[in-house]
Amino acid sequence: LQEHGNFARAWRRSLDPDSSGSVVLVEFLQACRRINFTGNLHRLWKLLDSDGSGTMSLSELDAPTAVVLSRFRMWAWQLAGSCGDTFALFCGIRNDATPDLPPGFQPRSHRLPLRSILPSWATALPLAARRATVRARFGQASKRPRAAACHWTPQHAQDGFLTLDAFCACLAAFEYQDPTGVTSAQIFDLLDYSNVRILTLEDFQFLDRWSPPAWMTVPGDPEATERFFEACERRYDNRVVAWRRLFDRDQSNFVSYKEFVEACDELKFNHNLPGVWANIDDDMSGYLTLREIDAVADGSLAIFKTWCEVNFGGISAAFDALDADGNASLTYREFQAAALRLNLKADVEALMRYFDADNTGQITREDVLFLEDWHTKV
Repeated sequence: LQEHGNFARAWRRSLDPDSSGSVVLVEFLQACRRINFTGNLHRLWKLLDSDGSGTMSLSELDAPTAVVLSRFRMWAWQLAGSCGDTFALFCGIRNDATPDLPPGFQPRSHRLPLRSILPSWATALPLAARRATVRARFGQASKRPRAAACHWTPQHAQDGFLTLDAFCACLAAFEYQDPTGVTSAQIFDLLDYSNVRILTLEDFQFLDRWSPPAWMTVPGDPEATERFFEACERRYDNRVVAWRRLFDRDQSNFVSYKEFVEACDELKFNHNLPGVWANIDDDMSGYLTLREIDAVADGSLAIFKTWCEVNFGGISAAFDALDADGNASLTYREFQAAALRLNLKADVEALMRYFDADNTGQITREDVLFLEDWHTKV
């Protein structure tokens, strides 16, 4: 970030300069060496490759950045058929000449001549309905938006690249708004590869080549989410047990989309999984925690974990203190009595249900030790 300013630019310039859309371990190590980054690189790779696929994507590097770009990409495709066509629409290019670029611009070797990739204005908007919409908005005489309607000037929209003012004016003219409040200027900055405050065709076409995760391209589906929770509760006593047994098998309290899909396959639930994920992952972080599955249970377990660590230094030592008779197990009555004796202010009955995954009526040390490595989403 110190060198590039944002994750999107860092991704395109350092990690994925060939615009393949993914990075393997060798490319990641080479990128770290280029910026003189030191540390446990293999450990860092495992953290970034959250789904264990052997490749890293922009969404794994920084999901919020990927979400913003994915929303803009979807909108551009709906507007003009592709991000490249949207760029042509914004610029209003009518000639084939490659423009002179401003000082400081860094061209890329794979950048194609404009004449070979820009569509004509007759085909820039592939769907008749979209052409009709643009003509209705900007006038019937031409498919090219009127300068007055877009507040453009020749200095703003120059042949071959867009300035910040032109880009913001275009988004305003076509009434684009990011639902999370990300500004047009912030989107411009994410697209600006060269960091000289201009956008070229390549800055838009990189989005056409990019394949964001499925959950970034669909709206949340509350109805399917309700069916998902019903399926979990039919198989398990509560959502916490479903979380522990089916989703969070490494006991990290972090579940990737790949882990989620695999768990749903085992659950035999396959109804609009991207929509379910998008609805549950409310902060669009790219991973789930128990808080998003059951916020009440997450709060209760967090209270218990904190109490154990503050008063006894850890989960295992706390269990020893609760197990007054030393038989390595706790019934509900024993747990309740110990909680009163040790001033544990928590819903013991609920904790018992969360820990007793096998519904045996008692819990052992192993039933609570998963909290040792349990993390809470920040």
